Amino acid sequence: MMAMDRLQAHFHDRRPVLLIVMDGWGMGSGGPEDAIARANTPNFDRLWREYAHTRLLTHGPFVGLASPTDLGGSEVGHLTMGAGLILDQGPTRIGKAIADGSFFRTEALCTVTEHCLESGGTLHLLGLLSDGNVHSHIDHILALIAHADHLGIARLRMHALLDGRDVGIQTAQIYVARLEEAFAAINAKPGRDYRFASGGGREAVTMDRDNNWDKVQEGWELHVHGHGDRRFTSMQAAIDHFRAATPGLVDQDIPGFVIVDEDGEAVGPMQAIRAHHPGAHITCRTTAPFEALARASGCFDAMWIDARPGIWNIPGWLNLRARLRSGSPSATANSHPIDGSRPW
Repeated sequence: MMAMDRLQAHFHDRRPVLLIVMDGWGMGSGGPEDAIARANTPNFDRLWREYAHTRLLTHGPFVGLASPTDLGGSEVGHLTMGAGLILDQGPTRIGKAIADGSFFRTEALCTVTEHCLESGGTLHLLGLLSDGNVHSHIDHILALIAHADHLGIARLRMHALLDGRDVGIQTAQIYVARLEEAFAAINAKPGRDYRFASGGGREAVTMDRDNNWDKVQEGWELHVHGHGDRRFTSMQAAIDHFRAATPGLVDQDIPGFVIVDEDGEAVGPMQAIRAHHPGAHITCRTTAPFEALARASGCFDAMWIDARPGIWNIPGWLNLRARLRSGSPSATANSHPIDGSRPW
């Protein structure tokens, strides 16, 4: 009560100012597709008519995103409004770090790649495959793949989560084709073996943050052990199969699956990561990988428990949290700095 008295005294004879964030509200074209313009909004209309107002640009470079077409996510508003100025968002910082080469010199990434070269192990990548630039961007994945090839890493596996939310609802084949093209060029070199190992929609398996531990468990079985009833010889074959069965299926809802060879064996389970195969989770945001990885510490007993010292920062993108037991680093990547303590 005393706190309320002080608050009332502080604002005595002062007009209050309210900051109201209207999620999803925007100034559209006014056409038939503009839901806000077509809605009955008498209060907003009165405020707009009777009080001073202006328009704000809340996308692309106006809020620190790389492309004029980037819409960003909620963290864009949090950072921009909280700072009161334009700051580069995570994806923008990643792109700049890749362009100037600093990305490839970070301690975490060097630790993972050096161990991979020394052990001859497979480098595993797990993340969202699209150019939505909210959780990830395919250009960052391609840069990491090209870097692995440049270093001489012989074997790489991509565990791809399909989007359909931050991009078109049935566009997975576009991003798969780009990686397949990159893999084909690399695999033309002697001793290279780069390919997809598992996949599934971001909502169906592994990624999204709805506390559905069945999804986490299925992702663990698919990515880590190569276990699953849905088995295909290629990513495109899997996509074609599920769309034929359900023509309107959104990419994010494609069930999880495993990529297998001509003998039906999984081509790249992560289970050997515990011995000598490093891995990295590729995302520009913290929360999605942490449900499946950090918070699932019970499932990841051998990989994640007591992993200190094992935190290095890659500015703007990754905190590769490396497992050092038996000299075997594995890693998960996220967008926010972690300095010393566990994030969960």
